[in-house]
Amino acid sequence: MKIYLILLVCAGVGLSAAGQETRGKNLGPVRVEAEAGVRAAHDSRAISLASGYDDDLYSEVHAGLTVENQPAMFKVGAGAEYGYRYYSEYSEIDDDFYTLDALLTLTDSPLKMGVSGEFRKSLNYATAYNEETGEGPDSVLTDLPNTRFLAEGNLGYEFAVSDRFSILPEYGVEYYNQRLSGDGDTEIADWTIQTVHAAASYQYTEKTRFNAGTEYSLQENKTETGEVAAAYVGAQSSISDKTSWKVRLGYSFADYETSGSGTALVSDFNMLWLAGEQLRFYGTGGNEYQPGYDGGEARILYRLGYGFRWALLSRWTLSGRGLHSYEDGVDGAAAGSDAQTDDLKHFFNTSLGREITSRLFGTLDFSYTIDGIDPDRAVVSLSLLYRY
Repeated sequence: MKIYLILLVCAGVGLSAAGQETRGKNLGPVRVEAEAGVRAAHDSRAISLASGYDDDLYSEVHAGLTVENQPAMFKVGAGAEYGYRYYSEYSEIDDDFYTLDALLTLTDSPLKMGVSGEFRKSLNYATAYNEETGEGPDSVLTDLPNTRFLAEGNLGYEFAVSDRFSILPEYGVEYYNQRLSGDGDTEIADWTIQTVHAAASYQYTEKTRFNAGTEYSLQENKTETGEVAAAYVGAQSSISDKTSWKVRLGYSFADYETSGSGTALVSDFNMLWLAGEQLRFYGTGGNEYQPGYDGGEARILYRLGYGFRWALLSRWTLSGRGLHSYEDGVDGAAAGSDAQTDDLKHFFNTSLGREITSRLFGTLDFSYTIDGIDPDRAVVSLSLLYRY
């Protein structure tokens, strides 16, 4: 009952702010935006018991803050969020969740440089995907409470051979660590990937670019080291600020100390299509070699995602998305190894949102998960989010 009272109170606060049309506040060289939200949900697979799984109702409260600089040579941003989940029947699994992230990149320069980091605790599968940036979801998907730390950096320089032709050598490094939360804080993944990349790019038209290149990566975790090399061709086109596509196809060879070696066709694509003023679609997918986790062998990770967002009526929005994830060992025998057992997973989500005021948003959300071994999971939730 408490959570529904909170929802009503927040709705009243938001309606009183209906006349305020802008969000965020400029504080000198930075812009700050804050948010607070509440959520009530029913989870069909809330807890694992000796006799199987049981469902439960839960409620959440959270607050967050983001900061970014005004347009400048460097883009600087940071964000923080903290929340807590309360279960109705199984209060022993009440838990908190949080995210801390930071970003520093150099903008509009032939020197390509950027560093970023994120530390996050999730209570369920973290399958978020940002169609604007093409980032996400997690490399290791788990429905158990877990903490994840990701740090990335890159440095390169774009040499302009002519007005249309350029060469870009680049070095990148990624560190990934994920642990199951709870007793012992068990580590399930820890790796470092260093990549050297060289690409040639040709500006075919003002909005279309072709490229080709090679890359070499050194992948290290606590059980083995692997080397991966690839050659690829690709293209990208920006039809408008919100409509674009990018595709890359290549051939890759991998050699790991204990997992073995293999070759594969690899790919990567992102598509964002504004079908009309009120309707947009996105698609993402591809496959690549990645280190193993939880004591398992190195793998080829396949992902396919898609979604849409449709402004039905004034202030109403309908959206949906799907994600399919598959993992296979480099020798093609993942199903018979001690590696990841839940190789194939499917995630579906549908949301109906209402802009109550310029700052208050309400959402009715339904998600469905099929992860191969455990019973299918359905979560229905109602949430309110207030942004200032």
